[in-house]
Amino acid sequence: VQNDSNRSKKILFVCPYPPNLAAGQRLKFEPHFDALEREGYDIKQSCFMSQRLWHIAYKPGHYMEKFFWTIKGFCERVFLSFTLRKYDTVYIFMNVFPFGPAILERLFRKMSRRIIYDIEDNIISKESNDDRKIVNFLKSKKKYEFLIKKSDVVITSSPALSEQCNQISASDKSIFIPPTLDDKKFIPRA
Repeated sequence: VQNDSNRSKKILFVCPYPPNLAAGQRLKFEPHFDALEREGYDIKQSCFMSQRLWHIAYKPGHYMEKFFWTIKGFCERVFLSFTLRKYDTVYIFMNVFPFGPAILERLFRKMSRRIIYDIEDNIISKESNDDRKIVNFLKSKKKYEFLIKKSDVVITSSPALSEQCNQISASDKSIFIPPTLDDKKFIPRA
């Protein structure tokens, strides 16, 4: 799809995990990159976690290395914020930065032309599914509420979450889009 100036539309996908590893990304938006590019979109994916951080993130120990890779990811997000104006749409999956208040999320909103926010059910639930105390302490549900309220469109993983997001945003901008499955990889039983 071409816009008025006859250039391809640019979409930046901002996500937490390296490509093709996390189910949420693999099933929701990564399978559609080829089709979007065939339609004329210029796609870029920016992952918070490096391959190394992904490898150690949920393992015990490695605290200094985890800290290093987290700070590196934060710095990359700050630098990325200065390039957001060149994208027609910024698609945020789950968050911009996994910890703390919505500082980077606010910066991304200010610098982006249009934001599509893709949220998972477990993100705004009252109970955390993470038993790491320090991680729970550092996470803030306010950032998710900010993204729900300030994004142009919110994509949810269930109809109930879509209703909840519409209540939070006091609008009807949330839509339920189920994950897609590649029927060549996932063959239903006969």
